[in-house]
Amino acid sequence: MKKFFLILLFPTVIFSQVIDSFVASKYNKLNTEKTVDFFKNRDLLRHNLLDSLIKKDGLKEFIYNQNGGFSQLIDVTFDGFPLYISIDNIDAAISTRTNFMHGIAPFGLDMEGQSMTVGVWDGGKALTSHNEFKVSSTNNSSRMTGGDSGLLNDNSFHATHVAGTVGSRGNDVSSKGMAPKSNIITYDWVNDESEVVAAASNGLLVSNHSYGIPMYNSSGTFNVPDWLPGCYSSDSRDWDIIHYNFPYYLMVVSAGNEGSRVNPHTFRTGFDKLVGNKTSKNNLVIANAQDADVNVFSGLLNNPVAINSSSSQGPSDDYRVKPDISGNGTGLYSTLETSNTAYGTLSGTSMAAPNVAGSIILLQQYYFSFFSDYMKSSTLRGLVCHSADDAGNIGPDPVFGWGLLNMKIASDIISDHNSNLAIIDELTLSQLDTYSFNFTLSTTENLKATICWTDIPGPANNGTLNSTTPSLVNDLDLRIIKDGVEVFLPWKLNPSNISTSIKADNNVDNIEVVSIDNALPGSYEVIVSHKGLLTDNSQDFSLIFSGNNFSLSSNVFESEVLTLYPNPSSSFLNLNAGKILINKIEIFDIQSRLINSKVVLNESFVTINTSELPNGVYFVKIFSGESFVVKKFIKN
Repeated sequence: MKKFFLILLFPTVIFSQVIDSFVASKYNKLNTEKTVDFFKNRDLLRHNLLDSLIKKDGLKEFIYNQNGGFSQLIDVTFDGFPLYISIDNIDAAISTRTNFMHGIAPFGLDMEGQSMTVGVWDGGKALTSHNEFKVSSTNNSSRMTGGDSGLLNDNSFHATHVAGTVGSRGNDVSSKGMAPKSNIITYDWVNDESEVVAAASNGLLVSNHSYGIPMYNSSGTFNVPDWLPGCYSSDSRDWDIIHYNFPYYLMVVSAGNEGSRVNPHTFRTGFDKLVGNKTSKNNLVIANAQDADVNVFSGLLNNPVAINSSSSQGPSDDYRVKPDISGNGTGLYSTLETSNTAYGTLSGTSMAAPNVAGSIILLQQYYFSFFSDYMKSSTLRGLVCHSADDAGNIGPDPVFGWGLLNMKIASDIISDHNSNLAIIDELTLSQLDTYSFNFTLSTTENLKATICWTDIPGPANNGTLNSTTPSLVNDLDLRIIKDGVEVFLPWKLNPSNISTSIKADNNVDNIEVVSIDNALPGSYEVIVSHKGLLTDNSQDFSLIFSGNNFSLSSNVFESEVLTLYPNPSSSFLNLNAGKILINKIEIFDIQSRLINSKVVLNESFVTINTSELPNGVYFVKIFSGESFVVKKFIKN
């Protein structure tokens, strides 16, 4: 039985708006009610404390900045530091390949967020009446609704810009958001934890949070406890509790904009600038990359892509990879609040986060189109880290995380999984057990395996300066072994040189990636195991595996016997199976829809007419008896 970490019995409060009943039905009702009650009642206690401090001690609830922004008193640490929250703000879809998801085949996947919902918490609520949030040019109904009572003023410039980055419909084509047909629920940041719990319990899959507690206030004074940056704090733990109890929900949060600041209380000069929930284990923390030159099929053209100098660097104090990935948040043109037709350009991790949040909801939509189910947040988080374009130093680093979001590769892995060309599995590892699978590789190529899990909340390290004690509770391990002898280890940050990473045993991250460049042909085994004892005697985890020309089981004949040419194809495609006799051929499009099926009379050489196929990416499934192999080809 799963442990529940915070059990307090108060009157149940359930969020009234059902976002996705299919997701909501997956959660335990009793745990949901207890979690909702706990966070709502804790918010009440916190507000009472802050009201008392404001009235008796003269603390300011709001501090307004010269640039029009503001900070709000949000909490007080156990050692008496008032904590103020503020917005993280100082051609995104192309840089992250999200534009590939838009439009229809053969140039797109027609994934624009239809029937999907993203929650946006911010320093006020967005302008719901803006023209870009209408359903269409002929339907004036808004796709955006208010999620709370709006304790802060509505029509926040920042919230409106963030929401537009998520889901502007593109009436002004330059402002088109990542999920232009999605629904958006807008909240202010007051009571964000209890509101997220209520929304997650009703099926919310992704939310965006472009704000946080900065190290420095607007006057340039270091204004948090010296132990807080990088610390796995109570705030970090609280968001892990939420993720653990709602395993389909994923918080996307900006890393912050203090990249050019100095944390005077760290032993990692130039790093260690993440505060509060930005050091949680189970969320997705986003750095701010600049525009990238890309080829939609081959990836980055200018590698390494540049980071915006204001983007806050990690890692966590225990050397976990944070931020997780990077999005494009530099110079984003989107909606503003001054009128229903107002637009403007902003930069910051505040813009990078909704670039990612709006993008990855499309991955959930795409996955559902194949499997009639959604990915757990660990699967979604593992997938985007697995498929990111490596940027900065080789391997993960505390500037870019695992790299720049690449929606093209992530969506390819989903469709490849549907076609038996990749693996996306949600599994459970039991106490003292291991999980493994074998495959053979027929050609030299790049391989990558990733495991990711929603880890149990660890003990908070409040008050401890730069504690390197791992916050990881259940420590899973990933290995790939070649020919029973050669062992390939996962990436981890290098404690001796934190800006770099090494391949070694990883006892801190709840995501592990083993990548093998130019892997040689041979027999391989992927093994997942664990150290020590597993809390609750088991741990759910997600596995992502990708590569080409690998054979997983006996029902797939060895792919080295089969050649396809010419590829790309313009009018015909030859299949040469050597001594293997082909008896059937099926062709699928990028969305795995069957385009053509042909019965063959046991031939080893077959020519397919491709002249009438629209340009795009296709899969051909070649059968020999009950065995088969799937190959990808391009029609141009």
